[in-house]
Amino acid sequence: MNEARQQQQLLTSKRDRLVAFVKAHPEQLDALFCFTDPAVRELVLTSPKQLELPDASRLCDRIDYLSRTRIVHQRNEAPRCRGKVLYSERDAHAKVNRIWQKGRGRMRVYHCPVCNGHHLTHQAHKDSDRQVA
Repeated sequence: MNEARQQQQLLTSKRDRLVAFVKAHPEQLDALFCFTDPAVRELVLTSPKQLELPDASRLCDRIDYLSRTRIVHQRNEAPRCRGKVLYSERDAHAKVNRIWQKGRGRMRVYHCPVCNGHHLTHQAHKDSDRQVA
């Protein structure tokens, strides 16, 4: 009896999470339902209380994936200049070092005259083909 109650509470929490996600991110509906039947999509959008636990679990796993990969979290959003992340010089060099240590290649810090900050790039400096004497 207790296990059935836990299953029902789990199902209710997953349904509530689905409804909250659909309301908060309507632009992600196609990505959320791309691996499910059209009937499941219709069920979630019209009457989510009829959704069963396996479908709700599958969709909640998809929400986890979309939250990690596709949704920009505004509270962690970095300030930007022309679409590029804006850093202080010290933070930019620290970021370049972390990228290098992870093995993701060389990066260069450059000063931006527009925002008076610093950005990162993979491109070599335009004078890098000259050798330093």
